[in-house]
Amino acid sequence: MIWKEVFTKMKPVSIKYVFVESFNNIIRNRVLFITSVFTVCVTILLMGVVGVLLMNVSYNSDNILDDMLHITVYVIPEADVATLNEIQDYIVADPNVEQITYISQEEAFESGKELVGEDIMNELGSSFLPASFVVKLNDVTYSNIFVQKMKALSNIYEVKYSSEAYERAAGISYTIRYVSAVLTTLLGILSLFLISNTIKITLSTSKDEVAIMRYIGASESRIKSPFYLQGGAIGFLGAIISFLISGFGYNYLYNKLEGGLDEYIGKLELVPVSQMLLVLLGVFLAYGTILGVTGSFFAIRKYLKV
Repeated sequence: MIWKEVFTKMKPVSIKYVFVESFNNIIRNRVLFITSVFTVCVTILLMGVVGVLLMNVSYNSDNILDDMLHITVYVIPEADVATLNEIQDYIVADPNVEQITYISQEEAFESGKELVGEDIMNELGSSFLPASFVVKLNDVTYSNIFVQKMKALSNIYEVKYSSEAYERAAGISYTIRYVSAVLTTLLGILSLFLISNTIKITLSTSKDEVAIMRYIGASESRIKSPFYLQGGAIGFLGAIISFLISGFGYNYLYNKLEGGLDEYIGKLELVPVSQMLLVLLGVFLAYGTILGVTGSFFAIRKYLKV
């Protein structure tokens, strides 16, 4: 509705006039203009942080889902071959099991060497280590039921499932998204207010000129265009500054982490820099420009009462 009214009421005007008037308005109110640009910049930066997190989560969604569908069933260390075969047959018989991988005591022993060192593992031996089955399900909603079924079996030492860690991470992610959304909304409203205020002050300092233009029959587009351009400039500059800061920051982190979080979280890769920057540039410019022109629209609509 806002954009329809903006464009349907505007008629062709001199491009030179629009740019000259907008530039003069910015110079006259440069302090408030800079403040508005800074506020838009902070708003878009906050939105960018959330966007970067969400893009990386989405980028790794297949890996995350794949990890969720894996359940590790540890058998007591004393279990004999017959017991292991019985448990394996029970797991294979479940129609929701897509894949099963057996990890023997010896294989667990070799993996332990990489974690704690060969000398320590040789001293401890492998007899205390439980053999295990890594189970992949074809339906994640069945996970809790399967875990309970396995825990109810005899000779089961432990059942590990990543759902608890995932749910905690999801809870933290939801909180971050919620808080960021609230802050982004509040800053967006503040940006609209400051942009509108900048335009209103510009209008108040030019009210005599505007009154004369309206008196002699100047078109609405001739009066409004410089103010729309001024608001758009605020949003555009805020978006560019935000893009430069977030772009350099993301590129630094990407190179620092060598494109992944394997050392800190697990099998997680970061979105490539070129792909991330392309998305950020498009979203930032669109959001900033729309924010700026919308703020100008409300200011002009209210102040000029048209």
